[in-house]
Amino acid sequence: DGTPSPTGRDASVWRVTVGIQEAAELSRGSSDLAVEKDTSRTRVMLHPHGRACFTWESFGGLLIIWDLFMAPMQVFRMPITNLVAILEWVTACYWSIDLVLRFLIGYEESGSLVLKWRRVARRYMSTWGALDMLAVIMDWVSISQGMNVGLHASRSWHLGRAARAVCITARLAKVVRLLRTSIDSIYTEEMLLVAKVCYTMITMLLMAHYIACYWYYIGREGWVVQSGLDPTDLWYMYTSSFQWSLAHLGLTSTDLHPSSLHERLYAAGATLLGLLAVPAITSFFTMWMTQVREADYDCVVQLSQVRKYLKVH
Repeated sequence: DGTPSPTGRDASVWRVTVGIQEAAELSRGSSDLAVEKDTSRTRVMLHPHGRACFTWESFGGLLIIWDLFMAPMQVFRMPITNLVAILEWVTACYWSIDLVLRFLIGYEESGSLVLKWRRVARRYMSTWGALDMLAVIMDWVSISQGMNVGLHASRSWHLGRAARAVCITARLAKVVRLLRTSIDSIYTEEMLLVAKVCYTMITMLLMAHYIACYWYYIGREGWVVQSGLDPTDLWYMYTSSFQWSLAHLGLTSTDLHPSSLHERLYAAGATLLGLLAVPAITSFFTMWMTQVREADYDCVVQLSQVRKYLKVH
């Protein structure tokens, strides 16, 4: 525009200001739909940072959390309830539609927005495309085999469970990316602290959930029989196992004890994991609270300086 660039001490400030202005203009100008011409046809592409994409991916994040919760629950051989069946269908339909939408969602490359259909399709197929297709196939195979049979029986074949574990892991990477985007959009220290605490607590609960499920799996013929619990009451078995996992993470106590060598080894591993995880989480909380206090202190100091200035002038 002909405006000379500043030099010296103000150069870095000027570059930051220009970058912020360009980002704001891109944010204001980015709508949920962007139209580009590709050869002789017009293709409708979705903006990757639009509200529609964020809402759609947020719903997918909830479905992935549901998948993460239900995956280890197979060890309890629970029957398929109406709620589980409905969520299985919703999950399969969502990821089937998402597979198509991925060809219509642009991406950023080297600071520029790419909305050309061919480039988007080529990039998607070279990254997540194959895994997403495998995940969709596994979802529909699981539903077709799970009709009128138990949850464990519907996914009993080892290859299918291994493939589904890989698919869930791939989808989990998308949730992590979505969480990072959401956290980056938070501007207040208090809300950022709340988001980090919620993220950490969910991670901790999922870890305890997996430990509990596999503790039951290795002890079906061991501590379950020795403790005299009713193996047909599946939810009581789960809550007992979950309490045991929390105890070995150092959060509570339990009256369940290992009765064999492999159970004792598993308990030792869970205890070691707790020794690593709990202090790390505690240190994170301490660091985050310190950051919030420092931010509040800086704000108080600035307000005090403003009051002094107004009082003098």
